[in-house]
Amino acid sequence: MEIRLAFCTHLFFSRHFKPIGYGFVFCWLLCTSCHKEDTGAYMVTSEDFYEVAVPEHNYQELLNVELLKVTADPRFPALAKKRVELLKKYILELNLLLGITGSDYSIAISDQNRERLLELKKLTGDSFKKELVRLTVESDQQLIGFHVNAISSEGAKDPALREWARQKLPVLTGNLSEVQALH
Repeated sequence: MEIRLAFCTHLFFSRHFKPIGYGFVFCWLLCTSCHKEDTGAYMVTSEDFYEVAVPEHNYQELLNVELLKVTADPRFPALAKKRVELLKKYILELNLLLGITGSDYSIAISDQNRERLLELKKLTGDSFKKELVRLTVESDQQLIGFHVNAISSEGAKDPALREWARQKLPVLTGNLSEVQALH
């Protein structure tokens, strides 16, 4: 898109403003490509963030239940217990930040995640463990993505939510690393 814009600009200016030359075009492109921090540019409302983060949180709680069941490898239930506590803290902080009372389990997990859980429960042994780790890694990556989006230049409108999301990233990436170590 940007290359096409630059090429079209080149054609237009070379035909119509040849005396001005490329210096003008270069300055124009430079000035229009600069990002200005504008609070009006933020796109994600607190409600939008909540509506994507909570279903993923609820899905992770269900994955943690499955992690607890893998007793043949003591790393799984130990990690699940740690993740359960972190998720409790996560949702309490998010609710407090957004002024929401109680946990909202009425926000269902996505149909896709529900189907993934059903398929997971059909597996046994190493296949089950491998798929459980894969699903948990994907979910962690999804939650990290929500936070990265919230702190981006077009992220959360609420500065407190942006800051909270930024502070949560190290915890979330730590969770991801721990799950990946189960492979």
